Amino acid sequence: MSLSVVPAHWLQVGIAAAEGDGGFEAPGTEDFYWPVIGGDSNWAITRPMVVMAISVVLLAWFFVTVAGKLTVVPNKRQWVAEQAYGFVRNSIARDVIGAKDFRP
Repeated sequence: MSLSVVPAHWLQVGIAAAEGDGGFEAPGTEDFYWPVIGGDSNWAITRPMVVMAISVVLLAWFFVTVAGKLTVVPNKRQWVAEQAYGFVRNSIARDVIGAKDFRP
């Protein structure tokens, strides 16, 4: 795999756009987060909000269904849930809170 050299005319286009003569306009947040519901009012439901809500509902459903059938010897789903909880509690939360202030 070889590295190619950027043609000189591409550099001139980039320099002209950086100087602001109407060439390139960088996208802003409004270009990516178009509201799904409620456009011009003070509130709006955006696509990232919908994706987050769906993921929260799926995770809650998974943990509630697993917690409904707990056994001493865990099945596969219970083992996955326990490992996910342990990872978040022991790896993420303890690092963020600090081992000194973390509840045993």
